[in-house]
Order: sequence, then C-alpha cells, then structure tokens
Amino acid sequence: MMSVRQRQWKSGNGRKATAWIADYRDHTGRHIKTFRNKTTAVAYHRKHNMSDSKDDALRAVLLFYTVGRWSDEKRAEWKRITGSDDASTKVLCDHIRTVLGRSEGNDHGSATQVVAGRAAIPDSGGADPTM
Repeated sequence: MMSVRQRQWKSGNGRKATAWIADYRDHTGRHIKTFRNKTTAVAYHRKHNMSDSKDDALRAVLLFYTVGRWSDEKRAEWKRITGSDDASTKVLCDHIRTVLGRSEGNDHGSATQVVAGRAAIPDSGGADPTM
C-alpha cells in the first residue's frame, strides 16, 4: 500500500525522534524515502506515486486533445501535470514516457507514434503502412 506515515523512535540519548515516510511505487518498483516534515513527504509522494502519475498522464492526453482555446484553468493544469508551459506533442510524449517507462520487450512504437495513432499494431506481422 502506498502511503505517507509517521515514524517515531527513541534515539541513543533517550530523546524521542520523529520522521515522515513516503512509501510509493513506480515503474522500477517500490521505494521508501524519509523526510523531516509531513508536508514535504506528502508532496514527494504525490509526485512519485505511480497510480497518481498514470491518472495525470491520462488527464494530460485528454487535455492535449481538447478542442478550442484553453482557459487559464486548463493551462494551469497542463503546467501542473507536465511541468511545462509548452503544450506540444513532444512535452506530452516525454511526460508519458517518464510516467510509464519503456520496457525493451514491449516497445510497439514511440510515444509520439502512439499519441498520434501511428504505432504499428503488435500482432500485425509487418510494418505500419502509414509510416
């Protein structure tokens, strides 16, 4: 279970010590990191928790393909998700690649090709004629 939790112990000199633990999972596995305060641990957890990241990646794709001019709220959400003011295919693909990682055995096209709908179908047995 991914969480932020408090850890308390007695130090060698008998004092009570406290730390905050951010426990999260990403494409490389499970990670635990320790922080002095809860606010920093929660922020780190939100940034690195894979399920939140996948949800944000989906939001970024849907936001990217929104028709019409973007409102200030949409621009702010894009910047929150991707960390960039530039709403380009490259930024979107770099974000998705970062979130999902790339496993060598499952590469069925670049993230740019997937977003543009031009990736080869895995079981097609040949190259994609549109490329």
